[in-house]
Amino acid sequence: MSSEIISRSCFKIKQQDHITNEELTLLFNDIVQELSKLKSETSKDSFIRAISEIISLLENEDTEKVCKSCMFNHEVFVLIRDALIILFNKWRTNETLNEQEIVLLQKTSEIFWNMIQKITDTNVVVFKTLLLNESFIESIKLCVDDITANGKQSDDHILSVLDTMIWVLGKLMNDRKEVQDDPTLLTLLDSIVKCICSARYLDTFKQLCPEDSEVTVTTQFLLVTCPHYVIYYYDGERMEEIVSLMRQTKFDHYLEIFGQFMQSIEKWNSSLIKAMSYATGILQYISAGEVQRQKYLDLHLKLMDYIIVILKSPNINELLKGYVTTALSRLIYTAIVYLFGLSIDPTFLTIIKENELAQTFLTLTEANDDMIQVNTYRLLAMILDENEIKTLANPAKITRVFRDYIEMFIDNMLRKMVLQNTLLSLKSRYFKMISVEKSVNTLLLSIQHCF
Repeated sequence: MSSEIISRSCFKIKQQDHITNEELTLLFNDIVQELSKLKSETSKDSFIRAISEIISLLENEDTEKVCKSCMFNHEVFVLIRDALIILFNKWRTNETLNEQEIVLLQKTSEIFWNMIQKITDTNVVVFKTLLLNESFIESIKLCVDDITANGKQSDDHILSVLDTMIWVLGKLMNDRKEVQDDPTLLTLLDSIVKCICSARYLDTFKQLCPEDSEVTVTTQFLLVTCPHYVIYYYDGERMEEIVSLMRQTKFDHYLEIFGQFMQSIEKWNSSLIKAMSYATGILQYISAGEVQRQKYLDLHLKLMDYIIVILKSPNINELLKGYVTTALSRLIYTAIVYLFGLSIDPTFLTIIKENELAQTFLTLTEANDDMIQVNTYRLLAMILDENEIKTLANPAKITRVFRDYIEMFIDNMLRKMVLQNTLLSLKSRYFKMISVEKSVNTLLLSIQHCF
């Protein structure tokens, strides 16, 4: 009987070209009442089948018709989330998922991804209630733990669902920084950090081939999604603890990885560049702090040599002349930011200067990418003397690049360290060069608005 009521309610929704919020709420109420009965049964098979029918409705009907943001607080979405918990736990305990269950996981994760794109100040509480649920996060966390500890070989379909849900949670954390230290989310962060510090991560990376044209689901999850999620956690209360833990393994990991792949850098394709871009992203993420830079001085010196190889690569520089992909941009600007962070230390600054990289960096300022340009100019400000800076062409362009970059962070004081380091570059270097430019007045006004 419950399934029949759910089917009738879904049919009514499908038949109406336009449905009011009140009508949709009433029909969803009927669905929830019956779903709750099915969920209370010992066997969850009927509950999962009913959820599958609802997911098909949400997926196939006009999104604005049945998946309105104003409806996200309805209990029906909580029950859909609970179906995910059941299936994640079923997979983790090595029970076989049938085709309907796999499809349900895939479609539900896609719906949640589409929903999180609509997060606003008005509905953020709804998303916190829906997603920051202890049982839900725990089910994802335990799956990640199994992948890390046991080398669990999952069906690609299941792993892609986990991948999507971690992106959903990452977007919530990135868009709403107040949730980054939510205790429930921190348990997931711990598991993801352990994952990318594991032998599984290293082995997966070392198995990549420059000739591979596609990123596998496993590669995407371990080498892209997990690092991306960790990088979302910046300025959190536990950041130093997380970074300290990662330093214990990641410097050695990247020495091994870079050592293997630098010989084939001229063959790197988009897939390998994407994986490498998150490697340099994590490297830059864990390298802040004067004391820590000195503690790992020998490792940084070796890593710095590899980073310079990347920045000097004819293959990479040729790619920068055309359309700059997001992965290529991330690879270059995180590599440059890593060097910039080291350059603040006199020991590393001297070594960077000895490598005579000015021409390499000047070439990078011509890349069709603002993030690469501004970070390259920041680094040039550290390694060039005043007379060399005065010889740089196009001060108006430099003014524009820095102005746009500063304005980007005016309202994002969580990135205050980035802004402070940028102003450090400007303070005694570029101001002397561009002071004759009228456009510098705009730049100065932008800086004043930061405080």
